[in-house]
Amino acid sequence: FYAYISTSDSITGTLFSSGNVWQTTITDTTTLAAGTDYYLHIWGIDFSDGYEYAGFLGEFSLDGATHVFANGTGSLLTNATDWQGNTTGFNGTYGALVGLGTNGVAPWGTRTGVSASAEWIWTSGFSDPGENNAYFTTKITSVPDSGITLTLLGLGLAGLAFGRRFLKA
Repeated sequence: FYAYISTSDSITGTLFSSGNVWQTTITDTTTLAAGTDYYLHIWGIDFSDGYEYAGFLGEFSLDGATHVFANGTGSLLTNATDWQGNTTGFNGTYGALVGLGTNGVAPWGTRTGVSASAEWIWTSGFSDPGENNAYFTTKITSVPDSGITLTLLGLGLAGLAFGRRFLKA
């Protein structure tokens, strides 16, 4: 697999992690700038003789409160709801994924370091047995700074109180 962070759902972005031993759980990090939306792109490659055993499993988390995943929280498991994918690349045209069961399902067994609720997923509709690439994406949205929001709310209330006082006079 190759993991990229991008500001576009149709541009590959910057590589920040990779691995080629599916039995090994990989931990890696990248930095996100506040105020910027991102896409987490995963390019999965099935090197087996047949594509029927291809799967992607993962658990992802964001530190701090500046961004949230597609599910609206700071943590995301692989699942067929919050991820999209295709077999043609990071081109902005994505479809539904196939859910293959949660962590622990055969033929992969249990991946340590990944939640038991994470779901093995893969793209649907392989065009032929030689089609072994899958491209997955999920959005990471910037969250407005709550300090600024509270300040603006406080200013709005002060303005409302001033307006009422002015009307009484």
